Amino acid sequence: MGVIFIYEHHSILQMFEPGQADDPVKWELSYFRTEAYIDESGLDYYGGESYDATPNASFSHKMSDIIMGGINSGLVLEHFEELPKHISHTWWNVEHSGLGLPMSFVLVFRKPDKN
Repeated sequence: MGVIFIYEHHSILQMFEPGQADDPVKWELSYFRTEAYIDESGLDYYGGESYDATPNASFSHKMSDIIMGGINSGLVLEHFEELPKHISHTWWNVEHSGLGLPMSFVLVFRKPDKN
């Protein structure tokens, strides 16, 4: 039996420009964006440290893509929870805005027992 535990940024955060607590909340990208997001900023989003970096590409996935990816792979969804706190040093402006958006999530899939 196997388990996948995910605790990650909520996909909706990619829609907003990150900022400090007092910065205004600004729309940046579409929730349905499928193109790569190219980042050249060199920001460690856990430690909040900036550094020289080469460009890197990342992709944002809708919550439905993440959940259905597990289900379509034969995994059983055991737990899904959206949380009001972000898990980085990136979107303080969104968290402190009072908009009440989901900022992170916990997702647990389990591989079913073979009978």
